[in-house]
Amino acid sequence: MTALLKKSVWDSGFFRRKIASIENSEKPLGIKAMRRLLDSAGRKKFECLYLQLPYDCPDLSRYFPKAGFVLADIRLVLVKKLRGCDHLPDGCLRRLKEGSYYPFLKTIARGLSSFSRFANDPGFGIMQARRLYEEWLRKSFYGKFCDDFLIYLKKRRPAGFITIRIKKGVPFIDLLGVGEEARGRGAGSALVEGVECKLYRQKYRILKVVTQARNYQAVGFYLKNGFSLEKVSFFYHIWLKKT
Repeated sequence: MTALLKKSVWDSGFFRRKIASIENSEKPLGIKAMRRLLDSAGRKKFECLYLQLPYDCPDLSRYFPKAGFVLADIRLVLVKKLRGCDHLPDGCLRRLKEGSYYPFLKTIARGLSSFSRFANDPGFGIMQARRLYEEWLRKSFYGKFCDDFLIYLKKRRPAGFITIRIKKGVPFIDLLGVGEEARGRGAGSALVEGVECKLYRQKYRILKVVTQARNYQAVGFYLKNGFSLEKVSFFYHIWLKKT
């Protein structure tokens, strides 16, 4: 089995830190191999490393806290079988991305950052996480970072939005956010139903989403809307250079 240190180019540029991911094939590394990899990362002057680990690796899970790893996220992958529909729900979903919508959507996106792995890691913190989510929204709204972008309008104002990215032929919900005043009133479900309808017409038959286990409201929302758990993994960060 091989493991590689792969520089995270976008993250390194955005956070202005030298960041890499530990990418391993098939089975996780053993403790000795992990120590050698950390030594190698130090020699290459990396400041922070990311590692995603399957949930069933007890040896490494016990070793990581001693080695200085931070459990930044318990990551859940959920999946839903898609159904066809005749039309978008309630006539409130629109592909049009008017510039006047952006300030409302930016406020919603900032709220999404609080459950991210970056907000949970003191090395980054909530302010950096918010800045990241603002950039994520900007690149999706004005650029080509996502494959679809739907907005839920209530009284002609954006009350929520959803973005979709196609990864290896599978559609994923990339961002889903609803403003505080619209929560619990069906906006999120309408957004999911809207993309489900569009994706089904495009011949896709499943939809996936990655969310955080500690975000109980999000997990409950997806389960309520027909998603089921597919995979659980742990996402760790380790800082080799103190921040």
